[in-house]
Amino acid sequence: MALSSAAAIVFGLAGAFFVDYWQGITSSENQLLGFSLVLIAGALSLGMASPFFISRMPEPLMPAQERRLSLRILLKEPFQDVNFRQLLNFLFFWDFATSLALPFFTIYMLRQMGLPLWSVVGLNMLSQLTGIIFLRLWGPFSDRFGSKTILSICGSLQILVIQGWAAVTFAPDSPLVLFLLVGLQVFAGAASAGTTLTASILSIKLSPQDKATAYLAVLSLVTSLGSGLGPLVGGFLADYFSVHQIVIGFQWISPNGDSQLPSLHLVSFTLLFSLASLIGLITLNALTTIKEEGEARREDVLAELVASTHQISRTIGSFPALRLLSQFAYGRLRHIPGLDVAVGITTHEIAAAARATADAIGLGRSGIGEVADTPEVTATPGTTPQPGSPSPPTIASTPEAGKLGTCSGGIQSGTPIHIDGARPDR
Repeated sequence: MALSSAAAIVFGLAGAFFVDYWQGITSSENQLLGFSLVLIAGALSLGMASPFFISRMPEPLMPAQERRLSLRILLKEPFQDVNFRQLLNFLFFWDFATSLALPFFTIYMLRQMGLPLWSVVGLNMLSQLTGIIFLRLWGPFSDRFGSKTILSICGSLQILVIQGWAAVTFAPDSPLVLFLLVGLQVFAGAASAGTTLTASILSIKLSPQDKATAYLAVLSLVTSLGSGLGPLVGGFLADYFSVHQIVIGFQWISPNGDSQLPSLHLVSFTLLFSLASLIGLITLNALTTIKEEGEARREDVLAELVASTHQISRTIGSFPALRLLSQFAYGRLRHIPGLDVAVGITTHEIAAAARATADAIGLGRSGIGEVADTPEVTATPGTTPQPGSPSPPTIASTPEAGKLGTCSGGIQSGTPIHIDGARPDR
């Protein structure tokens, strides 16, 4: 996954820069041709190379079936498994909710905010790069605390990201919105990496070993259906809400007079993102119906994320930011979905960066100390040590050249010695 994401980052940025360059050198009638050239080049090079590498992958043979089952029975079996059926229900509505909003983030940045294509692709690549980094965190955590718990944590963080995009629509022209977009893309990459990884692991764990093919095939059908319906419904709702809006007003009426706060207008993408986060939040509660062996509590995972901050704060106690993060009451944030996770992974990465910096400083100091402790050895002029022979005593000349010297190696350093028949001064 990390290698595929890295390749997507490189080729995605290259394609975006080419499209921007093409639009700058051609007329308006031929600007769409740049997208066609990128798609054709990708299909002929990367698209044709993928089947070649897949054909070279070894795959063990499946055991022979005693009797052939009909396709209807094979597809019916996963729905009869109660626990797996709950997973199918969750993943269908979850993919529907996320696909209701995620494809339109790019459209919003291009059309509503007017960002250039290379910056939009760059933000998307930032999300993928963050996902690569966080795979090293969610993988071990999934083994320790269970895939279902990590899926719940990353899912709540994904909902927070969608809510953040709904907040962006209220002030798209603010100079601070670009910093908010960077933060949202970072959290989106962390959440997407966790949900993708843990959903795959959980589906494999809940599938019987001898029937995994049928179970995973049904899972792929269900998730593809949810992912396909999401953008269709989202496009329809975006067009519908573009000419319809909800206005929420607040007015205070008293005998002394009336006062009215500015009205809140919910229109187009604001309503779409808000609806997607609401559906995702309701769907996330369905995870409680899925049973996984060895699952841990959500609080245990959050405590482990913050534990690294406590450890490094004892080492670097003078750094006020780490001390503040280690003493913060994270339980107060649980009422806002995903906020406790966002703060938790932020503190974890800050502690990891501080630990790496401290280790680098300590390694540098130890290296300097080793160099300082190494005795200085100067070779005597005119002598060349032979291979395998012991190092002879070395003589360093004194200010009185040719008369006195100091010797190291077998003779105490600083002892006057007689050189070339000269007598030492008395």
